[in-house]
Amino acid sequence: LIFAVIAFVIYPLVPLQPQSFLGHVVDLQLAWKIVVVGSLLSFAAHLLTKYLREKGALLAAFFGGAVSSLGIVYLFIHSVASNAKAVRLALVASSAGAYVADLVFLAVVAPSLLFSSSAPILAAAIVLAVFTFWYSREADLSKVAFSKPLSLAFVAELAVLFFLVKFLADFLSSYFGEAGIMLSSVIGGAASSSAVFASIVALHSQGTISAEQASLAMLLGLFGSMAVKTVLVGYKLKWVEPVKVFLPLVCALVAGFIAFVLL
Repeated sequence: LIFAVIAFVIYPLVPLQPQSFLGHVVDLQLAWKIVVVGSLLSFAAHLLTKYLREKGALLAAFFGGAVSSLGIVYLFIHSVASNAKAVRLALVASSAGAYVADLVFLAVVAPSLLFSSSAPILAAAIVLAVFTFWYSREADLSKVAFSKPLSLAFVAELAVLFFLVKFLADFLSSYFGEAGIMLSSVIGGAASSSAVFASIVALHSQGTISAEQASLAMLLGLFGSMAVKTVLVGYKLKWVEPVKVFLPLVCALVAGFIAFVLL
């Protein structure tokens, strides 16, 4: 019922045109769309873990990451924070799913950028896939269950988090030019790497940035996405086994930048 209200009652009422807020344009449609997606992920994860148990939790993390890796990580933290190994698995599996989805996005929307950008993203995705396999052998997913298909607190917190990060990214890109684009890619990736990819593809098609700059900006967006989730997980787990929390981020970042420099 809550999801139906969010998706079919409130969403159509949200203004289609971006609104001005503190001198900056805010896309309320996009913000509420993230709420709808997060709500859908919560509901889907509930069904998968209810009927598929361990496999369902892993599938929810990976394929949910293709839609919103931040939403999946936040969902696991909100629902099974006491299961640190499951939360760490959700972090790497959802990030791997997000990276694969971004590669598919490039192949469909901007094939001209696929050659220059695919190697760093693919290298990072492979690293995260290895960590997903490793962490899945350690985590006990049999007890992972999302008792409620949806929580109003989850929806509200996700919406506020997305809004704040997106607003900060737009502010930086407005005032600092090309450097702002790179910086906003890092911060914007925290909210949605797909949104960063879409904006970078648009800038490249307009001739504002080169293919190399676009590749770097997208890689930074993925780094920002992974970094904010890593810090969030570390904080929520009270920094238990911090090496296992931060190691995937470091390895994926190193692999991505090595591939960017060499290829």
